[in-house]
Amino acid sequence: MLRKIGTLAVFFLTCLLLMTFCGRHKSEWKGEIYESDGVKIIRNPKKPMYDRDVLDLELELSIGGKDVQKEEYMFTNIKEMCVDDQENIYLLDPHQKSIKKFSRKGNFLHAIGRSGQGPGEYGWPWDICLSSNRLAVLDLIYRRIILYSLDGEYIKHINTFKKGQPFDIKMNSNQEFIVYTLGYGEQNTYQLIRFNTDFKKLDVIDSFEREKIPLLDSLAPTIHWCLTQKDDIIWGFSDRYEIKIQNAQGKLTTRILRNYDPIPVDEQKYAEQIKIKFGGKPPGPQFQQRLPKFHPAFHSLLSDDKGRIYISVFDKEEDSQSIYDVLDAKGRYLAKINLPVIPFLFKKGKLYSLKQDSDGYLLINRYQMKWKKL
Repeated sequence: MLRKIGTLAVFFLTCLLLMTFCGRHKSEWKGEIYESDGVKIIRNPKKPMYDRDVLDLELELSIGGKDVQKEEYMFTNIKEMCVDDQENIYLLDPHQKSIKKFSRKGNFLHAIGRSGQGPGEYGWPWDICLSSNRLAVLDLIYRRIILYSLDGEYIKHINTFKKGQPFDIKMNSNQEFIVYTLGYGEQNTYQLIRFNTDFKKLDVIDSFEREKIPLLDSLAPTIHWCLTQKDDIIWGFSDRYEIKIQNAQGKLTTRILRNYDPIPVDEQKYAEQIKIKFGGKPPGPQFQQRLPKFHPAFHSLLSDDKGRIYISVFDKEEDSQSIYDVLDAKGRYLAKINLPVIPFLFKKGKLYSLKQDSDGYLLINRYQMKWKKL
């Protein structure tokens, strides 16, 4: 009896020690948060709270592939993807000059707009975005934004001709436009601008000048940005690891920074890409420049419904552009993940992505995201 009591005592003592040990070694964020001039500053450490084994993706839908028989399910180059609250999927294929709508089950519903010059038609659809019951299409040739209902009914168009050359657009819940645009003048001035519903400028969020066209876009710093479900604008200039957040009223609320070691550019490694880009000839005068010394701090920004921020970073070990730093809604560096696909957006705990299969066909995939620790 005494031996049994002793054994139980040892067992409970061992459990207590294990719980104490695990509690002390629980992953803790080792950055700092403070306020400066009314702006919250989050300084992240080099390493995340958790290792990379934090996320599993479970495929639940795939559209396209070599076995499809109908043209509606064949894609040339998907540039943008949107998903509405009913999980219908909108795909922009600029090479096909088409915008296709699919149900949440992957069934083709109908096309929106068509190629042409008349009302509701577009010359070169370059970007799309959703806001409540409207779909906006950026027409690169005729310099306008075309608005449709989600059923594809033409509503109106807005001329953008005197506002520079828009490249990327988003609409917030008030149907204001956030636009990344190239201005006119002696310098190439790129600006991230917020416009009202009539496309009148409200404020310039950020801008930069570029004298010459980059030798390789992937190595050139630029403004990357996204719009959250709360209408916050998240952006940063990728020459440094600093992410800024502006609320729907236009006020800068947060700056997120992380200590990191810039990764040097290997010019020999990229020489072949430059040779291919210019057909084996020397770059023209507008490209006469050396490659940058370091890779950009990040390549893209995305956010999800939980307020997480996904920052695409370069990794010299894995040599992939699907590696993401994941920050939580407070801006804390949680994890680094390696996604096997190119993510377009996150909605309702799902990842929507583009993937090329082994035969070269494009697939639109939807995954259920299963977090292990976050």
